[in-house]
Amino acid sequence: MKKLLLILFAVVLTTSCSKNESSAIVGTWSSDFSVSFEGQEEQSSKDEWKFDSDKMGTFNKFTNGDLKSSTTFTWSQSGEKYTVEYVEGRSNDVFKIVKVAGYTTLEDSNGYTAAIKE
Repeated sequence: MKKLLLILFAVVLTTSCSKNESSAIVGTWSSDFSVSFEGQEEQSSKDEWKFDSDKMGTFNKFTNGDLKSSTTFTWSQSGEKYTVEYVEGRSNDVFKIVKVAGYTTLEDSNGYTAAIKE
């Protein structure tokens, strides 16, 4: 009986931890930037990832506030890495979640910050 309770406790604990880890990516992440060249108007761009708890998501690209492209994706987790597989229009990404200067960020496979959690 003790072994059965111990096994049941271990399963509950493992399941509970797995949900907490994967839920860290659920939400909206974005990267905003703008450039201006002498004599021209400022151009702004925003990349936005929306990760859903059902392992699906949407990527949107905005230019000057206008939606320029959108695609859906699926995501999976292996350890601390999250793989994003886009339906179309983008190469797949691998991210990990990193804390930088008080912000929760997505770091790409090259070590660059790709987005900040909103």
